[in-house]
Amino acid sequence: MIKRARMISPLVAILIVLLMFSGCGSNDNDVKDNSDSEPAVTVIDDSAVLAKVGEDEITSKLLREFMVISAHYAGKKIDDYSKDQLEELRANVLESAVTNVVIRQHLESLGVEGMSQEVVASAENVAARIYKDEGLLKLVEDGEVSKDTFAEYVAFAQYRSWFYTNTMEALNLTQEILREYYEKNPDSFMRTYVDISHIMVANVDEAALVFEELEKGEDFASLADKYSKDIATRGEGGRLGPIGKNEIWPELEEAAFSMEIGEVRGPIRSMYGQSILLLHDRFQELLSFDVVEEYIIDIFVAEAANEKIKELRKGTSIPYL
Repeated sequence: MIKRARMISPLVAILIVLLMFSGCGSNDNDVKDNSDSEPAVTVIDDSAVLAKVGEDEITSKLLREFMVISAHYAGKKIDDYSKDQLEELRANVLESAVTNVVIRQHLESLGVEGMSQEVVASAENVAARIYKDEGLLKLVEDGEVSKDTFAEYVAFAQYRSWFYTNTMEALNLTQEILREYYEKNPDSFMRTYVDISHIMVANVDEAALVFEELEKGEDFASLADKYSKDIATRGEGGRLGPIGKNEIWPELEEAAFSMEIGEVRGPIRSMYGQSILLLHDRFQELLSFDVVEEYIIDIFVAEAANEKIKELRKGTSIPYL
């Protein structure tokens, strides 16, 4: 059995906050202009009870304000959603709220005194992340989310954290189990790299001059040394070297990972200027076990937690009103 101090990982901690209302986000391209359409929100009395979990009630007010929070984490406002999208959001948030109450009731039945210091610490860590979310705090300040609902949201996030950490402790994972998973699923731990060079110029006119010289047969590295504004790579022929995802500016990453070997593409605009890219090579590398061990633990925890949630929901009376 693995016996080491381990708070719930940052990955799971973030997911607890962002995925409390799983499946709630919508595609930016699906956002609809509702200015000339009927209102997407059906007005319901705030005190109306929408579902009961045992003796606990989920009211219209709680659901509506949880929907506002969910939209916030999707980078949107409630008004950004069409009527159909809002109904989908409402259904997903309601189901997640029900699950949150089921988890809370389960943990309360176990008793807080049964929680380890590690479990409590992980919950405090999740709460601290929420209190650093200035956008969410602004919703409370503006009255879009009441203080009571915000407190309930933080409590639910903490209960989720306790639940996941408790699940992890109960799994009794060993190094042998983790290594076996790693060895049986190598494709899950392959990382793709691209070996690229770039020439960064100030504007599209300068980029056009570079392309003219490339078409004449000039060497890419020589042109990078001559024209590039990136002083870090200019003396290296513009070589950025092998890079993985999330290691360069998003605009360049999107282009670099979609190019063919030997292709020159550009100009591509970033916050620093216009770049011309040359892809030298693309390859994959198996990440070491030490690098992905925490991630593998999270996989086991998530699967076990989901199974436990299904079991708890089946054993709980949940009438929808």
